[in-house]
Amino acid sequence: MLLRPLCRTVTSRWHASFVGVLSTLTIRSVWSWWTENTRIPRMRRAFEVGSSYLETPSNYFPRARQEELVCEVLQKRHVHTFSLITGRPGTGKSALLRNCCSKIGAGIIYFEAPYNPKNFVYELGKIVEHDISFLSQLKRDISGDSPQKQAAYLDVLLEEISQASELYQQAHGEPPVLVIDNLIELERYQDPSIMRRILEFARQQAELERLLVVFVASDNKLKQPQGELVEISELSEEDVHQYLDFLGAPFDKTRIYDLVGGRIAVLNSVVGSLKRNPCRPRELYMDGLQADHHH
Repeated sequence: MLLRPLCRTVTSRWHASFVGVLSTLTIRSVWSWWTENTRIPRMRRAFEVGSSYLETPSNYFPRARQEELVCEVLQKRHVHTFSLITGRPGTGKSALLRNCCSKIGAGIIYFEAPYNPKNFVYELGKIVEHDISFLSQLKRDISGDSPQKQAAYLDVLLEEISQASELYQQAHGEPPVLVIDNLIELERYQDPSIMRRILEFARQQAELERLLVVFVASDNKLKQPQGELVEISELSEEDVHQYLDFLGAPFDKTRIYDLVGGRIAVLNSVVGSLKRNPCRPRELYMDGLQADHHH
């Protein structure tokens, strides 16, 4: 008689443990099935859609030779390492990249890193159609975020980007391209391992010919070797004259070039300042320095 309650207790606990394990396995199986059959194919389709939706800026100034170099990098898919497009701030790197990505369209995802580096990992997930479940998002909002949590999510994200890229490569015979612009923002992040993981991932994927990652940065601070290095230069004096005509700026073009050089962002700022008040030419140089400081 005394053994019956004991047996019931043992059986009940065993049953509860069994149900718990079974539930865990079922959830993991469903998650694995959903990831393999839904999320990763959707991420592959994101590469197939590519960047054809990108709009070229209204003040975009065509530069045939620079465009040719950038497009060559984006279309040279078998370089076995990542590529880097660099140049001083304000030389028009982002506009060039957006224009070239839009022209090529399919197979290229363009991602501009957010100015708040804490959002980098999650914004990258959004651009490649990597869903974060509602419960995970709610938990992050309630419990807060940390570099450790972001690093854990980044590991999952990069693995699934790799799987999606492999599906794309098998379907199209060449790896897709992921362009990461504004890379310099990651250097301000409190956890330097994020940058290291991104660079190591890019190198591994290129060696496997599964994905080409193209970084865009203001300076060549990536000490690792790169397959293709393209430097976007400032406009020449002739180009500056044409660009100022393009902007409809009836000013002394040679003087403007002599004072501020050929960086597009600086020229935009100076021209804007002169149009607002064309009677203060002596402040032109200071306007240029101010624009240079901000860009």
